[in-house]
Amino acid sequence: LAQTSSVPRHAQAVPASDAVAMAAAGECRLCPGLYGMCIQLLLFLASMSVLVLKKKREERREGELARSWAVFVLDSSKQLVGAGWLHLSNLFFSTALASLGDADPCVWYWVNIMFDTTLGVLVNFLLLKYVLTDLMECITNRHGWFVNGDYKDPSGRCVPVKYFAQLCLWLLCVTFMKLIMVLLMSILRPQLLSVGAAFLDAWPKACRTAQTRLLLVMVVTPGVMNAMQFWMQDTFLKHTIGQRMRSSDRTVSLEEGSRSEPSISASPQVVSGSAALSPRRLTFGQESRSELCPRARQ
Repeated sequence: LAQTSSVPRHAQAVPASDAVAMAAAGECRLCPGLYGMCIQLLLFLASMSVLVLKKKREERREGELARSWAVFVLDSSKQLVGAGWLHLSNLFFSTALASLGDADPCVWYWVNIMFDTTLGVLVNFLLLKYVLTDLMECITNRHGWFVNGDYKDPSGRCVPVKYFAQLCLWLLCVTFMKLIMVLLMSILRPQLLSVGAAFLDAWPKACRTAQTRLLLVMVVTPGVMNAMQFWMQDTFLKHTIGQRMRSSDRTVSLEEGSRSEPSISASPQVVSGSAALSPRRLTFGQESRSELCPRARQ
């Protein structure tokens, strides 16, 4: 990742000593070399620990009905890939928003995190459940591929294409959510800038260094807020018991429908016998059935 500096364009020609003084005074860069990579590694470990904790809690509460570790890894990998994509998007949009004025990119990164982990979770849920899932099924005509957490066929074999279809769906959902959040942040830019700056300036003066601000913005805040975000998103990204029952019932009904024959296809001997006994009653029954069910005539 390229380093992002919070120094405005008109101040980029200042001497190196002045730039060092500005950084020492609390100017924040989102990716300052090795230190920034270590910060992001800590963030990844914190996110993984939250998901593992939720899996352990699920095993204690649900017992044998809990997800297997293989399914849990697939469910969690969708969140981690989405979080990585969202992290890169936040770096880009934080720098872009900061370039519009004298704002600090770290302030805008903090605002992005707060939006993504609160209102963004609700937007992800609504997009996934009510918009994009049905839309993708209609476009691809692949019903059952986009059922969250279901990676197997009716025989119980794992279908990798189902996982990649759900992963692409989730990335699409996260992308649309990010665009909506950026639009809201652009509209509320002055108010959000004041809130973000107030949060970072609320700490003691001795703690207002660039490293401390980076730690607050990329570890402390995401560590707390992403824990809440991952916990809530996992509830609608996994395959619930009710979904498994509905999908199995639908599979059984389709199999029974393909094996069963129409009820009107009776044996020729029975029909001929019935016609010999009461032809008028048989004719009346056929006319009544064709009137009530027009499709039977076809």
